[in-house]
Amino acid sequence: MTVTKAPAPSANHCSRDLREWLTHLSATDRLAVAKPGLGLKHELAAVSQRLERDKAVLFPSPDGHAIPVVANLLAGRDWIGDCLGVSEDDLLSRYQDAVRNPVPWVEVEIGPVQAVVHREVDINGQLPVPTHNELDSGPYIAAGLMISRNPTNGIQNVSIHRCQISGKDRIGVLLLPRHTWTYARMAEEAGGAL
Repeated sequence: MTVTKAPAPSANHCSRDLREWLTHLSATDRLAVAKPGLGLKHELAAVSQRLERDKAVLFPSPDGHAIPVVANLLAGRDWIGDCLGVSEDDLLSRYQDAVRNPVPWVEVEIGPVQAVVHREVDINGQLPVPTHNELDSGPYIAAGLMISRNPTNGIQNVSIHRCQISGKDRIGVLLLPRHTWTYARMAEEAGGAL
């Protein structure tokens, strides 16, 4: 794999989804494709780190998994701006404008995210979860989204956690004293689970 300086991003590109962003990265020579079958233990992390600021990386069938892994998708503020179709200098003001003027949401009965349903959970068997460094006690999802619900009033919260896979259906996270931690304590005090 060779590393070349990425061309300047175009300020008028805007990706609607991951596939479109990967296509754009490939077209602008900012996507490296690793050889199929790289190991989940340290190999994906090593390649990702080596190309960290220069290239996004697509890992087809890591360790024989059917699901590919991608890394380094937003390597810098210039890439984030390119993905959103704004200049790097306009990122903050565009973000603030988006927060003040959110796009209206539409509730749907069913969507593509619900097309595959797993009744039995085997995290390591179903998902290609890498072990990032030699001091990790096992595989980790580096930035997993955790959706929790306040057990008293039903208000939902979404938080980002580094998730340790500790069994076929067990994930461990360190909860800091924020919303999810509060919800977990409330559920525990009521004798339930979050």
